[in-house]
Parts: sequence; C-alpha cells; structure tokens
Amino acid sequence: MNTTIKSTININRQYKEQLEYLVKIKEINSITEGINNAISEYLKYMQKKLYEEEMKNAKEDKEFLARTMFSQQAFSESDKEISNMEDLEW
Repeated sequence: MNTTIKSTININRQYKEQLEYLVKIKEINSITEGINNAISEYLKYMQKKLYEEEMKNAKEDKEFLARTMFSQQAFSESDKEISNMEDLEW
C-alpha cells in the first residue's frame, strides 16, 4: 500500500508550467502525479546506476568472485534438474 505525506517543495517555474499543461490536456491527473512519476523514474535510474557501480567494484573483489563461482558450481546439478523439468506438464 502506498502512503503519501504532504510536502512543500520548490521547483523550477518551467517544470511547473509544463506539468500544468500536461494536466490541462489530460496526460496526467495532477501536478502531484507528474512529480511522483518523475521521482519514481529518477530513483529507478539512480538505483540502476548504483547497482552497476557495485557490480563494477564486485568484479574486482577476488573474494566475491570466488564465492560466486563456488555457489555456481554448488548449484549446477540442481539447475540442470530444474531445466529438465521445464518440459514436464503439471
């Protein structure tokens, strides 16, 4: 369940005018919806960026790579079993 809180922000006048126009032509329901959508997209972008940075750092971490390879080998047989089961009907 999404919960909302009331918040006061200062935004660029041009952004507000563009959001008002989108409301007027019924592309979005409200300025708040437009702001929430923009924040959501920005956070997805930043999460992806941070994940990519973490993966870049991880590939240089020899212990991480060793653990990853160990896990891959440990589960290789069960992965084969599951892939063979995909053809079965339940």
